[in-house]
Amino acid sequence: RVVFQPGVYSGDCNLAISKNVVLQGAGADTVMECDNARHFHVAGRDITVEIKGFSFTNGEADSFGEGGGCGLIEGGATVKIANASFVKCVSKGKGGALSVLGSSLSLEHVDFYANSAESDG
Repeated sequence: RVVFQPGVYSGDCNLAISKNVVLQGAGADTVMECDNARHFHVAGRDITVEIKGFSFTNGEADSFGEGGGCGLIEGGATVKIANASFVKCVSKGKGGALSVLGSSLSLEHVDFYANSAESDG
């Protein structure tokens, strides 16, 4: 379990997750603000990831293929996102805020605001 204290975490994010993990924030008071980068990329067969209590803002996926502006989940992972929001996440291809490819995603108390995809995703 990785616990994040309330605050704004900014910069070039793109957290790569390939092992079982729980990322725990403090709700709206824990803000992940990325500059022209995706917030997280989960990839791994038979891994379980929980992401709880974050506000993800200003994520961007710059590829023109598949890929969410705030998160990409692929490779057979099982992911649960709870008590979170995704705001102003942009994908230059398909995907909008989140893109899920060959994986399982469950959402609980998750809000989406002002996200976009520049392609037909």
